[in-house]
Amino acid sequence: MFRTTVAALAAAVLAACAGLPPAPDKPVSFAYEDTQDTPFGRAVAGQTRTGVFLCADGFSFVARQEDDRAWVFLPSQTLGLPRAGGRDRFSDGVVALVWEGDTARLEDPGGQVRRCRNAPGRAEWEDAKLRGVDFRAAGRKPAWFVEIGGRIVLGTGDGRYAFPRPAPETDPAGRTARYRTAGGGHMLVLELRGEPCDDPGTGERFEVRVLATLDGREFSGCGRALH
Repeated sequence: MFRTTVAALAAAVLAACAGLPPAPDKPVSFAYEDTQDTPFGRAVAGQTRTGVFLCADGFSFVARQEDDRAWVFLPSQTLGLPRAGGRDRFSDGVVALVWEGDTARLEDPGGQVRRCRNAPGRAEWEDAKLRGVDFRAAGRKPAWFVEIGGRIVLGTGDGRYAFPRPAPETDPAGRTARYRTAGGGHMLVLELRGEPCDDPGTGERFEVRVLATLDGREFSGCGRALH
């Protein structure tokens, strides 16, 4: 886990970025693919969703639907609930989840019913983590995000761009890692700097400052390692 001082965290981020092999050198489609393998099986586009649900009593949990099953990540256990009795209801006969849009109802064996609401901003990060993404960053004005996994995916208001993941250029003294990659007529330079970064919209503090340059256009934001 990355819960140390800024200096130690920066070193950990650099190690994480440098220690994983680059993606295979092969053509990459610029059509973003939502179909992929996850720790819980094969996820298919249009049949997956992730939510971070905040309940009235302060309880919270993460849920991820993959086709006919919903995974519920509780503080003490993880449950795999099959679809039961309707498109938005999942149950193993003991615990039930009813997930309708941005709201959810969680029913436990003791008869307690929690009514909860999704926090979309947090759900985006949990979704990336559950898809196996190693690092994620995002920014505002304009809104954008980048994910580093088996490849690098940059999302902007103009669309999503997928690039091969090369080995990064690292500078331990400067606490930075830099990716240079190209494909499909586009060029991306991605710089990760190990220093505190505050989200101007939420005030949340991140451990890494990120600058992405796509074809000369700059996007700045904050990020963190997900694993």
